[in-house]
Amino acid sequence: MAGKVVLAPGAGGSAPYEFTAGLIREAGGDPSATRFVRDLSTAMLVELYRGGLGDAIILDLVSAEELVAAGGGTIVFRHLDAGGVMPNCVYYTRTDRIDELGDRVDRFTDGIAAAMAKITAGDADAEIAAVLAARWPDKDAALLRRAADEMAAGGVWDSAVVDRDASDRWMRILFDGGLTTHTPSLDELLGAPSAVTTS
Repeated sequence: MAGKVVLAPGAGGSAPYEFTAGLIREAGGDPSATRFVRDLSTAMLVELYRGGLGDAIILDLVSAEELVAAGGGTIVFRHLDAGGVMPNCVYYTRTDRIDELGDRVDRFTDGIAAAMAKITAGDADAEIAAVLAARWPDKDAALLRRAADEMAAGGVWDSAVVDRDASDRWMRILFDGGLTTHTPSLDELLGAPSAVTTS
C-alpha cells in the first residue's frame, strides 16, 4: 500500500481505519507510508473515489457491495474473511451508574444475545427482512440481505460475549496507533477490582 491514497470514511467512527492500520502493522507494513483521507461522510468519499481520488476505499459491507454493483470497483479484502474476530459493537455506561442500571443492562444484553442466537440459527428470516426494509427502505433489499447473510456467516453475531483474545488484539492495535497509554486487559475494561491499575 506504500505511496497509495486510501479513503477511510468517518461515518463508522475511527474503528475501520484503526483496524486496517493495525492489520498493516501486523503484516509488517507501515501505515504512515500510505496517505489516508478520513473523517468525511461515506457518501462524500464514495463520490470522490468514483471521481478518481484514491487508490482504495475502506467501506462497510453494504456500501462496498453497492459500489461494486454500480461498476465502481472490486472488493479485494474483507475484514470478515481475513481480519479475524474483533469487538464489533461495544456499549458503555458510566461507572457510577452501574448499580442503578444493572437490571436494565442485563435485560439489554440478554435481548441482544437472544436476537443473535435467532439469527445464527436461521430462525429470523422474516424479522431480518422487516428490519432491513424499515431501516433502509431506499436500499436494494436483495443486496442488504446478502450482506446480512455474509455477516452472519462470518461470525459477527456468534456471541454477545466479548472474545478475550480479540479484545486484547484490539487494545494492542489502539495502543500501537497511539490512541491509548497502555493496553488494558478485558478484566480492566469490565471494571474487575483485581484489574484496577495505579498507572
